[in-house]
Amino acid sequence: MSENTGLANQKAYCADIKLRYSDTTFIEGEISRSDGPGFGTSRSTNGGLTLSDVATTGTHGRLASAWRTRAQLDLEDITQSGLKGTLGGYYQEKQADFSTLAEQVAADQQIWGLAADLDITDDLSLDLAYDDFAEAEATHDFYD
Repeated sequence: MSENTGLANQKAYCADIKLRYSDTTFIEGEISRSDGPGFGTSRSTNGGLTLSDVATTGTHGRLASAWRTRAQLDLEDITQSGLKGTLGGYYQEKQADFSTLAEQVAADQQIWGLAADLDITDDLSLDLAYDDFAEAEATHDFYD
């Protein structure tokens, strides 16, 4: 994407890949990069036409990146024991000043998580999930 609109000039790039063994066993990754301020974001505050504007976090001449990876393993794809279920996890980082039409990141962010969905017996299953989010101190006020 390339916006050439004077003060809001911005370029954004993205690439993604997915390697799949089956529909339920895969690994995927994505990397994005933004350069320049862009326009900021408008969000509906009530699901209708009432909008709230969020200022851009992008900065002229500053590249900012975001990337993520996610993987899932279906236990039936690797074992003949009859064990059923999936294990998965993800990791994502976004740098301060990352700016797209959908996101404005004011501080470095890091999020990761793990999940398991296991069929213990025909009548008993176990679902586990953990997510962790960390954010550095903002380099500027996001809501100005």
